[in-house]
Amino acid sequence: MKRFLLLTVICAAAALCSAQEKLTLEKARDLGVAASRELAAYRLKDADNVLTEKTQFYTMLPSPSLGASASMTVFGENVKVTDTLSAGLSAGVSQTVYDGGKYAVQRAINRITSESTRADALGQFYTVLGSVDAAYYDVLKARASLDAAETSLESAALALSIAEIRRESGIINQGDYLKALADKESGETGRIQARRALTLAETKLCSVTALPSPPEIEEVDFTGYEELIQTLAALDTSGLDSLYGKLWQAASGKNPAFLKAGLNSQQAAQNVTLAKKEYAPTLSASFSTGLSWSSPDGFSLSSGRVSLSGKIPLDYWVTAANVQKKKNAQGEAALSYRSAEETLAVDVQTALLDAAYQAAAALSARRAWEYNNRHYEQTLELYRLGQNSVKELSDAAVSYNSSATSLINARYGFLQTLSTIRGLCCFEGDGEFIALVLGGD
Repeated sequence: MKRFLLLTVICAAAALCSAQEKLTLEKARDLGVAASRELAAYRLKDADNVLTEKTQFYTMLPSPSLGASASMTVFGENVKVTDTLSAGLSAGVSQTVYDGGKYAVQRAINRITSESTRADALGQFYTVLGSVDAAYYDVLKARASLDAAETSLESAALALSIAEIRRESGIINQGDYLKALADKESGETGRIQARRALTLAETKLCSVTALPSPPEIEEVDFTGYEELIQTLAALDTSGLDSLYGKLWQAASGKNPAFLKAGLNSQQAAQNVTLAKKEYAPTLSASFSTGLSWSSPDGFSLSSGRVSLSGKIPLDYWVTAANVQKKKNAQGEAALSYRSAEETLAVDVQTALLDAAYQAAAALSARRAWEYNNRHYEQTLELYRLGQNSVKELSDAAVSYNSSATSLINARYGFLQTLSTIRGLCCFEGDGEFIALVLGGD
């Protein structure tokens, strides 16, 4: 967590160089981090916490003071102003000698507060990365869907052109011709909807990356994920349990929300200790001296004076009530910590199962797409030869388009599960998860 601020600065610097190049996922993440107002606010809050720690330290240092005064008599019977002039200069220093241990406890609380803020910032950091990933993948998915819609429209246009030739030759009935027209218009509608989805996705990506216009995006090479998809899809129950144990070990040690719950529990315990310190007396010391001058007597140095003062609280009932309140808060923090632990465990397990199922779905969807593609090509060839009707070709096209959509959704859904796992476990990239799955270092 302590390298969070340095990381965001590096990301911001990298973002300045990325606007004119083809946008990759890593560059999009850098831009998203640099553009996040929430992360900027956390940087300011972290700086404020550092100042609070310094201020707390300053309160235990000696506190010097300097005072000055001057006077004269301006009217009165037989008064000479020059004879009544006087001036004085005083200096002193005070120091808390014993505060019952409150300073040490408060300093520990301030440090926990700083760590808690950094945990929140780290959580927001991965939230930003998740938002950028989702927006980036949505654009790619929308573009793939638009390509599929374009292909569907081309197929429908081809079928209509053949139907028009047959209509001119009188070898097609009116129903089949109207069906071809309807399929062509349906293809147009599908393309319009795909363009709309792409425009919305690009708008979202521009919003999270602060880019002025939709960028040219680098495509995802799914062949690089082939081994990972194959391995995840083939995992049995014992394999999933083993992988879950590795992910839990990583998540429980680095997940910001879980760490924040632990820090809150520690802070609640320190608050109980601080409340108990109110029973203890306090002791402070001070030293003062001064220099004075008057017109008749000239300069004179006053004697130095040392004083000690102590304070013993007698309203024990008030302190006892405050201690009990802090204990109640400590109990609530302990419950929240256990809830955070259970929530993280469920989230990690859910994300892992989702990744495994999406991997299996991606393989199945690819096989279905391949089968439907061959089926459509055969049906189209038979339609060209006049051996199939428009309806048979239309049914084959619908099956093909449906399988293409399923494949697109499965592939990018799988990538999104990787993003979720990275955020839960605070992995710096997909490589860490891939190494766990494939048994790498």
